[in-house]
Order: sequence, then C-alpha cells, then structure tokens
Amino acid sequence: DKLLTVVVMKRQVFFTLAVILCVGAFFRLYNLESWMHYELDQARDFRVITAALEKGPGELPLQGPKAAGNVYIDSDNDGLPEDKTTLRLGPLFYYLEDVSGLIFGATPLGSIMLITLLSIATIPLFYYFIRELFQRRLALSLTTLLAVSLYFIVYSRFGWNPNLIPFFAIATAYSLLRASQKQRSKSHRGKWLIGAAVSFAFLSNMHFLAFTVFPVVCGVYILWVRPVIALRYWAVALALFCLLNTPLVVNDMKTGGENYKAFIASIQGDAQEGEASIARKALRNAAEQAEMAWIILT
Repeated sequence: DKLLTVVVMKRQVFFTLAVILCVGAFFRLYNLESWMHYELDQARDFRVITAALEKGPGELPLQGPKAAGNVYIDSDNDGLPEDKTTLRLGPLFYYLEDVSGLIFGATPLGSIMLITLLSIATIPLFYYFIRELFQRRLALSLTTLLAVSLYFIVYSRFGWNPNLIPFFAIATAYSLLRASQKQRSKSHRGKWLIGAAVSFAFLSNMHFLAFTVFPVVCGVYILWVRPVIALRYWAVALALFCLLNTPLVVNDMKTGGENYKAFIASIQGDAQEGEASIARKALRNAAEQAEMAWIILT
C-alpha cells in the first residue's frame, strides 16, 4: 500500500509539473517571432552571429557583449588612468546564439530559440532545486509562479545575455547542493561539482555581477559545508572552467591585457568620470531592489 501511494504521488507530481511546464512554454513561445523584443543590442548581437553563420565559426569573437560602460585604464603604467576602454564579458553567449542559429536557422528568431528553450527548461530545473528545500505542494506552487511570472516570460522572449542568468544560476546552485550532499557517493558528488563548474562558466559570461558576486556566494557555501570530493574532480572542474574561458585569455594576450585592466578599473571605480566603486554600486543596487520590490508587492 505504501509503495502504491508513493507511485501514485510521484505520477501526480509529474503530471502537475508537466502541466505547469506546458503553460510556461505556451507563454514563452506564443507568437514569439512577431512579438519578439528587438533593440540595438539584439541587432548588434545578430550581426555578430550572422557573420559566423555565413563564413564559419572563425568569425566568432573572443569577447562577448559589453559588460559595463566606458572606463579609463592606465595603459602606460604611469599611475594615471587615461585610455578609455570598455569591459566585455566572455563570448559564450555568442557561441550559444551561433549554435541556436545553426539548429533553428540564420534568422533573428533562430538565433534566440535556444535562449527561449533554456528559459523553459528553467521551470523544471527550478522545481527540482527548491524541492530539495521545501515540500512538494509548496515547491509546485512556487514553480507555478515562476512559470507565469511576467518578468521571466518577457525576458525569455528575446536575445539578451542576462536572460540566461536564471537557468545557469539555478543550475550552478543545484549542482553545488548535490555535490555537497553526504549521502551521495564521492563519484556522484564529483560529477555534480563538474556540472557546477560548467554552469558557472556560462553564468560568468552572462553578466558582470554574476561573474563577481556569484563566486563569493559559492565560495562561502563551499567553505561552510566543506564537501568531501576527490581531488581529481576538483582538477577537472577547474580545467573545464578555464577551458570555457580560454577565449577571453587569448584575447587579453593579444591586446596586452586590455580587458583585464578594464575589469580592475570597473572594480576600483572610474576616477576620471567620478564613478562609484563596485561596493557602493552593490549597496545602491540592494537598496533600489528592495525599494522597487516593496512597491511592486504592495
């Protein structure tokens, strides 16, 4: 009787999750090509992808979209930041768009279909992640909110690098959670650690704050739980992360570390323009997020 109850419950959960997924997919796919959000950033990205689709992967850049506004760097090492440059993310977003274009066609819609599909995949991924923390009914309820959320729907219907943050952030967090569960075998935990490294490599290419803040969060978590994982899995995870970020390293080798200098300048704050440091920006971001969230909720 208990076994039958468990089987029935699992089927009910699977059916409910399937319905939620179908509803979420409908909102994300309905009339997608006609209602797709398209601005200058999307036009720029599609031009990059079009060149690669027409002439081959050799046209793909070693850098991704712009991560921050113009900053000044000290290129001549005289202690004064005088050269204006732009900090850029890694190119994995472009590579995903290129794969999407190869599969679904060299059109604006084809180039973003993989983004939309990953946004749909975020729904079940979110459920399995929070199911580790909450009971089934609450997990399904929260997943329903995610599936019909206006914000998640809108940001899954066009091509913009931050749109993939939910998928890769949850994938990284879920993988780390699995990698730290002591009841699992060491090899199982090691494989999830590798999954976390790959997910974070993509996440770090999607937004500057994801690249700077998420490692701190993950680092604190790892130090807190201290997962017991064989050294070889740590080595493979680090190697894959470095491999996926190789294009940025190669680009900096060719440009004398221009993007690295822009990264340091962005963290320190732009002295020429009087910009705030990243710490002050983070505090302002937290305050404005809290204020706007309160306004929306009330």
